[in-house]
Amino acid sequence: MLSLLPVPLITIPGAAQQIEKSTSLVTIDGESFYVHTVRKGETLYSLSRLYSVSQQEIIANNPLAAPGLQEGAVLKIPAHLEESAPKLSARKQQRTFDIHYVNKGETLYSISRRYEIPVNTLLEDNPGLDPSQLSVGQGLNIRKKSKGDATPEEIEEQISDYRDAINSLPTGFIYHIVERGETIFGISMMYDVTEQDILSNNNLPDGLKAGDMIKIPSREGQQPIVDIAVAEEVPPADPDEPEWMREGFSGQFSGSSLREFSGKPRVAVMLPLKNDEGAASNFIEFYQGFLLGLEDLKSEGVSADVSLYNTSRSSSVVYGITGSEDFQGTNLIIGPVYEDNMPPVLQYAHDNGTPVVSPLAAMNRVGSPLLYQMAPGRDNKYDKLRELLSQGHNVIFISSTYPDEEMENEIKPLLPQGYHNIDLSGNLTTAQVTGVLDRSRDNLIFISCTNAYTADLILATISSVQNNLVARSITGGGISVVVTPRWARFDTSVERNLYFKLNLCYVTNYHADRGSQIIRLFDSRFISEYGTIPSLYAYRGYDAAKLFVGAAAKGGGFDRNLNSRDNGLLQMSYRFDRSGQYGTMVNREWALVCYKSDYTIEVK
Repeated sequence: MLSLLPVPLITIPGAAQQIEKSTSLVTIDGESFYVHTVRKGETLYSLSRLYSVSQQEIIANNPLAAPGLQEGAVLKIPAHLEESAPKLSARKQQRTFDIHYVNKGETLYSISRRYEIPVNTLLEDNPGLDPSQLSVGQGLNIRKKSKGDATPEEIEEQISDYRDAINSLPTGFIYHIVERGETIFGISMMYDVTEQDILSNNNLPDGLKAGDMIKIPSREGQQPIVDIAVAEEVPPADPDEPEWMREGFSGQFSGSSLREFSGKPRVAVMLPLKNDEGAASNFIEFYQGFLLGLEDLKSEGVSADVSLYNTSRSSSVVYGITGSEDFQGTNLIIGPVYEDNMPPVLQYAHDNGTPVVSPLAAMNRVGSPLLYQMAPGRDNKYDKLRELLSQGHNVIFISSTYPDEEMENEIKPLLPQGYHNIDLSGNLTTAQVTGVLDRSRDNLIFISCTNAYTADLILATISSVQNNLVARSITGGGISVVVTPRWARFDTSVERNLYFKLNLCYVTNYHADRGSQIIRLFDSRFISEYGTIPSLYAYRGYDAAKLFVGAAAKGGGFDRNLNSRDNGLLQMSYRFDRSGQYGTMVNREWALVCYKSDYTIEVK
């Protein structure tokens, strides 16, 4: 990227090379950051000097960098553009800048093209400018001297560089540049999110336009950040830093320090309930479900003192919460939701022997014997499919023109030798299916597909073959279909009747049977209390309260209570076991959801 600002150089004492200030600027939640990739020999101290920020400020925005820097790690460092920019008089401001007011349909790319001005120049002259959140009427400074400094090709490359830079950070989103002809539905299928996920996170009153930069909610673990377990360097001592930052934080705690509870436990619930864009409805629903779980515990004679903390998806906010006077004495923590906010909470747990619950996300980079993960571990994801595959079925794998690459990479290594593979270049035909069916044993058909319309065509073809066998009174060669959970979210273009007819099944880590009595009763209570139908977030919140607050209050062994209590949970059962190098307690239970030919749904 091009930049008008001079690039400072700092020589590292005792090192041959100089370190360069990054010219890559991004905007996250209205704040400007430099995206800096750590080189060998760099330390928190040297970077704090280079960027004129404190080491604490770097750590607050990159908490996993606290024990030291790892070569190749990507950091976001506050830019403070408004503070560093010279204060201009009104007359000099007028001589230096034109003002452009954003018109309907304009993007940062189109504005840069219009004035042939470098993208970074716009970002530097307009602190907090977010390419994904432009609004009609917004005034932008256009530096007069920089007009004509960038060609269309350079601007296109700079926009791509911006996207790549912000995607290298753990923001919770993937940033996507809209290509001509792309639709919200097509992008939702590409990233395995709902259309509502895209609409609720982007200002799109007129729909998509080519060149738009939009935010896609990312699955936990997609964004690379520093691995807390492999930090190699320790920064120079700073007398204002806490002792544990100077000593380094390995993330490996002693499980024996887990405190036994006596009396009423003090529980902290840490959720990103609100941010600059408004209330986070999913997490509010989680807490509402949690409160209903507490009510049911109270009827069982179990009570707890509960404090709710809004983390705002900010590591610096989480640091402030765990260091506050009110937080001291907490002996059960539910949250935070995001992995990059977890280190300060685990530090508190380390110091106080306090269990911490990750209620939604799988932890891939941090861990502790004091950490309890409700999302099941990936190591056990296909245990129930392995049982299915061991039953001697004739196995067929169909890869569509819209393949599910994640499914193929995970499933194919599990399949028996000699399975039949159909790689489609068009539509599936009945002849292709008939040619690989075995009429002497049951057939297990895996389908790799991310497109609802194509999925419907494939199922219809398989159903046609099945109808033909029935019409010819051929009773052998039963058919079952295996897909991924995204099929449960396909719209009405898929004939759901075929799910039951073909005994479709999938493995999932979230499931609640809305037909069961306990779910119906909960739904009725939730609607009465909050005026809306509960989502899976509400069910998970309820289970978190019943499971962990109940285990804490009972006494006699927290871990033992988790795996032995009959908690009356809403979602599938939980079975916790220690996992990985940190000994984190991870749920081992995945659900195999099966649509049965008698029009019932069985959860194994």
